[in-house]
Amino acid sequence: MPGGYCASSCGASCDGSCVDTVLFGEQCLAACVRDADCRVRDGYTCDPVWHACTLPNTTAVVPRQCPASGPERDASFAPAQAIAVGRDPAAAGSAVVFAAGGIATPSAVIAETGDAPALAVAREGLVAAWSDRGVQLATSHDHGATWSAPRAIAVPGGGSGADDCGDCTARPLLASNGGTTYALYGGDDVGLRARRSRDGGGTFEPAIAVARGAVGSAVVDRGGFLHVVTIRGGRHGGYGSAMQTIEYAVGGGAPVAISGRDELLPTWFATPALAVDDDRKRVWIAYVRGGRDADWELVIAMTRDGGKTWLHARIGDGCAVHAVPSLAIDPKTGTLHATFYDSNAIPGRYAHATCTLTSAVACSMKGAISPRFAAFGLDRGGPRSLGEHAALVIDRGVLHAYWMQPLVDGVHVMHAQAKL
Repeated sequence: MPGGYCASSCGASCDGSCVDTVLFGEQCLAACVRDADCRVRDGYTCDPVWHACTLPNTTAVVPRQCPASGPERDASFAPAQAIAVGRDPAAAGSAVVFAAGGIATPSAVIAETGDAPALAVAREGLVAAWSDRGVQLATSHDHGATWSAPRAIAVPGGGSGADDCGDCTARPLLASNGGTTYALYGGDDVGLRARRSRDGGGTFEPAIAVARGAVGSAVVDRGGFLHVVTIRGGRHGGYGSAMQTIEYAVGGGAPVAISGRDELLPTWFATPALAVDDDRKRVWIAYVRGGRDADWELVIAMTRDGGKTWLHARIGDGCAVHAVPSLAIDPKTGTLHATFYDSNAIPGRYAHATCTLTSAVACSMKGAISPRFAAFGLDRGGPRSLGEHAALVIDRGVLHAYWMQPLVDGVHVMHAQAKL
């Protein structure tokens, strides 16, 4: 910190203000009422929300205390269950992987890593990917009971059969339609690159560039075309900036901007989600719009002509945070299901909404599928952090939702399901 800063952990001994920071979790910082109480000469100001001396834009956004709106509970979902202490779930079919820790572990440990993993179902079995000095990949042919030895498919600078992933800061993605599987990776310096496999992750073709942004989602349609949505603009202004753009590309084509020119777009807790309806030739995207005022809404965008024109709707109330969207499409009806974190029920919840298309896109809030949160924080990596990723999948007529929730003994991966 400029000029040094005498801080400490929060707790009973904190004689200042306990603050949720962006990078360092909870910190006990010097209390203040005005800028003059801080070392202004070193760049410190009095944060108007936390009342602590800190550098501008280094504290976490605080969700507003918003009254509940819409149904309180979605009765179509069975009661939620905690799977394990862990973070950042990824799901495919009815299989799920996550970064495990604490008192519980998943039934099969693929690798010891704290990074968010990715998962896909291929014709030959399951494929998992994660970050560890590049991008590692493993496969399973027995429903996840055992896994192959990890191997690198991308490393900084490339070499030894692995591609160059640039600074490798992007979370790896996997997308598959069963026969064709793509592994995506990269970073702020190179965007997203992709390698295609036609044998369930056994071998991969040379890499191609597929997106200019590094934070996003990907889907392979029935015809084998890769659809990608990303936030372009880097990680500056993580809680909302007009410097970011939501871009969509398909089949390696030129990216199309979906967001408005002056929209404030966060990059933290705001990875855009993507779903493709093969039967009705529709592509659905959800992204987060908002800034440091913590009024974040979800924008639902849909195209029927490959991204030339888009219809838009929104999920929001002018008060609450709506973050970390996940999407899934009912193959029978074409109804879009969306799940997300929502601070509408104090302090927060994990909620479900549906969207349909008639003459326009119309979305309806269905209510919470989680218990009410004990805490709801937008700090990154702290004890109350919600994490950057969740998952929503449909498997044999059942809708499965996975998310993170702070409980008494730590942050848990949660699961709830509903019959369609």
